[in-house]
Amino acid sequence: MAGPPTRRSAERWRDELETDRPGALLMGESEDRIELGREVEGVEVGRRARLPRGAQPPYAVFVNGVRQREGPDYRIEGSQIVFKRPIVKEGKVSGLRWFAMLLGLFGTYRRNEVVDVEYRRAGRVELASDVEIGD
Repeated sequence: MAGPPTRRSAERWRDELETDRPGALLMGESEDRIELGREVEGVEVGRRARLPRGAQPPYAVFVNGVRQREGPDYRIEGSQIVFKRPIVKEGKVSGLRWFAMLLGLFGTYRRNEVVDVEYRRAGRVELASDVEIGD
């Protein structure tokens, strides 16, 4: 029976994945988390999100509900959040795909990342959901 995965086995698995699937893109890896390699479907819309007017620290930034860390994942520049990697949105859905969804043949399962920001304004905690992303 195999024991728990080790850092070496994870690195070997990642190396095999990179050679087996040349089109795959590995998403953010850090020492405490390794995400599965997957192909990216969608459009990179940018790395910057504007903080809401009057927003004051401390900030909590979430991408698809997963809390991001200041430093490894993003930094604050003036009134903007600057991400280390591009944020991906679904992009335009073709008319044929819309028609197929209408008929119930299949859905759309492309990446569509949503950025939420928790902040303080006038001493109250507020949340901005699905903030606009740009360059």
